[in-house]
Amino acid sequence: PVELRDVMPTLLDCAGLPVPEAVEGRSFLRLARGEAMPWREHLHGEHTVLGMSMQWITDGHWKYVWFSGDGREQLFDLQSDPQERHDLAAAGTHLQELSRWRGALVQALEGREEGFVQQGRLVPGRPVNPCLRHLRRQAGLA
Repeated sequence: PVELRDVMPTLLDCAGLPVPEAVEGRSFLRLARGEAMPWREHLHGEHTVLGMSMQWITDGHWKYVWFSGDGREQLFDLQSDPQERHDLAAAGTHLQELSRWRGALVQALEGREEGFVQQGRLVPGRPVNPCLRHLRRQAGLA
């Protein structure tokens, strides 16, 4: 999957300019040309409202959502349910997919300053910072 953070590196690549090392995205120019190249298997995103976050991870087929406040989980099959109306986690079906995507989110959140992951498990109820310290440092604000 390609995401917004990949646009700037791709434009720089098109212009023949180097991509700064601090940039998290990657150029997808080769993919756009139809060339094979190693690429990420999934996207991770998050939204924070009133001190609680919603973490999600998707490969375009499956989408797993974890609510950090209460630990609630959702799983959607985006190919058969693109509007996310049928929560497979709540239905108790697709337990193997639920476990696989929970594990992928654990890997994505491992080492984060909020402590969302402890001993290889998601931990609900952790306080959420509106701006993570590493981002504040990068911006010269810490």
